Amino acid sequence: MKLNMIRRCAAGVSLTLAICSFASAAAVSFKTVNLPARDLAYSSVSGMVYASLPDTSATFPNTLMPINPNTATLGTGIPIGFNPGKIAVSSNGANLFTVIGGDVAVQRYNVPSASTDQFFAVSGGPRISEIYGVPGRPNAVLFHEYDPGTSPPAVATVVYENGVLLPNQVGHGVGVGGPDIIAVDPTDGTKAYGYQNTISSYDHVPMTIGPNGIVTSGPSSLSGIMNGSNIGRIAIVGDRLFNDRGQIYSRSLGIQLASFQAGQSFVIDVAGNKFFTVASSGTTQTLRAYSLSTLTLLQTDTVSPVSGTASSLTRFGDNGLAFRTSAGQVVFVGAVPEPTSLALGSAALLLGFAARKRVS
Repeated sequence: MKLNMIRRCAAGVSLTLAICSFASAAAVSFKTVNLPARDLAYSSVSGMVYASLPDTSATFPNTLMPINPNTATLGTGIPIGFNPGKIAVSSNGANLFTVIGGDVAVQRYNVPSASTDQFFAVSGGPRISEIYGVPGRPNAVLFHEYDPGTSPPAVATVVYENGVLLPNQVGHGVGVGGPDIIAVDPTDGTKAYGYQNTISSYDHVPMTIGPNGIVTSGPSSLSGIMNGSNIGRIAIVGDRLFNDRGQIYSRSLGIQLASFQAGQSFVIDVAGNKFFTVASSGTTQTLRAYSLSTLTLLQTDTVSPVSGTASSLTRFGDNGLAFRTSAGQVVFVGAVPEPTSLALGSAALLLGFAARKRVS
């Protein structure tokens, strides 16, 4: 159902900082801030969404910008390094790891102390394509290294802890670099997974994270089942693997379980027992909510007018969603009231799920 929006805008300190708020007759609301973010991340410690602003930004370049997601008001920009990009958050929300310096280094920002501390750089020329906090280890970060000038581009998957490279790694240079894309299980900080999307064998690489780094952990039941070069992102939660083609697989059974409309970006909310997608079409962004237990569609809503292609879909608080667009906006979507019957069903699923698992 497309919702009729009422628009209210307040001018910011410059034309690039106009803040707009929207409300609909069904109480769906969203706000936008005009910022050319390269990535977004949410800290449960500060309650803020952080946007990495590139060197080319007309305002606050080379900073992490904290934004109050409920009001879409900007905090004070945090100088973080040259051309910041991807951001990873520790599972306790206390540390933000930001890729900087042409994607070859990482600067950590500690939220409680409001200070930058650990810094480490990749040696030998590779760049960082993906970065994740390691659940249960707030000072550890996992990232994937690649060389954009080679094929296949993968160089290694490595773990740094307290700014120090741990000895065990998956992949050891160009041609033997391991998977091209990786994921970490948010419910188990020892489990990771990789996939090679640049070679025709489309190898699957289950991995285990330990105190000395990361190692491979045997064959995958999905080898030969999930194939293709058009998979650009994966995520794992327990036995399930999700990809950006909108497919969900059982890693133990080696079968596809379900499909979903992946759109441009998706995010998994384990604590809320849901996952969400955003799809872009013209000035309309379509948000879908799915049950993480049953893998069924719960709700569809649209927000408009929001131009550009959405990415970096991020969960904030208990009910909020944020994303950035290629048109240089950051969008904050408020809670969407559920029909009574749906709310009761979701509550029952959540109670059952919470009895089994809880993520910090």
